Amino acid sequence: MDLDLDLGGPRHGADSATVARRFDELNEPYRHANMAFDAAKLNLRRHGSASVVLTAPHAGWQTRNGRPKLPDSGTGGLAEMMAERSDALAITVSGNQLDDPNFDTSIGPFKATVLAELAEHPFVIDLHALRRSRPIDIDIGLGPAPDATTQLLAVELQRRACAAGFVATINDPFDARPPGTITAFAQTHGAQALQIEINSRLLNSDNPDRLKALIEWLDGVVSSAEMSRDAGGERIAP
Repeated sequence: MDLDLDLGGPRHGADSATVARRFDELNEPYRHANMAFDAAKLNLRRHGSASVVLTAPHAGWQTRNGRPKLPDSGTGGLAEMMAERSDALAITVSGNQLDDPNFDTSIGPFKATVLAELAEHPFVIDLHALRRSRPIDIDIGLGPAPDATTQLLAVELQRRACAAGFVATINDPFDARPPGTITAFAQTHGAQALQIEINSRLLNSDNPDRLKALIEWLDGVVSSAEMSRDAGGERIAP
C-alpha cells in the first residue's frame, strides 16, 4: 500500500457554489482510483495543530470476508475538506484495500496509520456513508466505551443536526460498538472517538445549499471535539 502525504492546502470560501466545487475537486482522485480499481493508497492531509483526526477508511474499496465491498463515495474528499477547514488531520484511503479497516480486528495499514497519530490527534471522527434508502440523514455512533464528555457531545451534535433540518440519530442504525471499528479501536487505545454515518444522498454536489449545511454542521462537530479535549471525563463501561 502506497502512502501519499500532503502538509497543507488552500482555504475556501463559505458560499454554496464554492463549497460544492471544492467538494468535487477533493473527491475526484478517489473517484478515479476507485473506478480504475487501483492498488490501495493511504492519504494523510495535515492542515495544522488541531487534536482532531478525521478518518475515511471506506473511501476506497474494502475486502470483507473475502469479498469486495463498494467504497463510501464522497467520504474521502469530505474528510480532507473538513481537515482543511479546521486545521486538523485527515487519514483516508483510495483504491482497492485487501482488508476492511472498519470491520477486521487485526491491525492493517489503515489502523496502523491511525494508531501512529493518536498521541497528537486523540479525538477521532470516523466518516462513513449510509445507503440512500435509509430514512435518516445522519447517525452518530458512540462506540463501545465513550467517555461522559463524548456522550454529552453526541447529544448536542444530534440537537444541532436536527435544528439544521437533518434527521439525526444516535446509535441507530450503527453504534460503532463492534471491536473492528475505527471508533472501537481508537477508544481501546485511549482516544475519544465518534462514528459519523451520513446518507449518500447528501454526499454529492447536486444540492449545493444542502451540502453547505452539512459542511457547516461538521465544522461544529470538529470544533466541539477539539474543545472537548479540555473537558476530560471518565470512560463509561459498555
